[in-house]
Amino acid sequence: ADIQAACEVVFDCAIVKHLLGLALFAGNYLNGGTPRGRADGFALEALGQLRTVKSSSVAGGMTLVDYMTQQMERTHPGELVILFAPQGVADTIHRASRWNVSDLAQGLASLRQQVVAMEMVVRPQSHDEVAENAVF
Repeated sequence: ADIQAACEVVFDCAIVKHLLGLALFAGNYLNGGTPRGRADGFALEALGQLRTVKSSSVAGGMTLVDYMTQQMERTHPGELVILFAPQGVADTIHRASRWNVSDLAQGLASLRQQVVAMEMVVRPQSHDEVAENAVF
């Protein structure tokens, strides 16, 4: 349920789309003039690097996350408050991030085994088998 809810949020939430669009814009700006500039997308792992990119021209070393926060408030006021509200969008995504692929694969394999077992129990019987097993 956590994974499905997070996928729905990422695909449907305008706030998430605004934030990811801003991350893409910033990445394209920083990579301008290189083959990595003008990208149409980015790897999710790149999001973890946003906090490590710092400005050399601002006292105190403003990070890319600081810049993105300012830009989100300027272009979409109040959306970050909604995004990070308790039990909100960010919490939904965070709950899904706790799962790892091997746990999900094990769970899926277990469900497949259960489906096969259920199919064996409820499989349709031939007319002869039904008559043979009928209790009247």
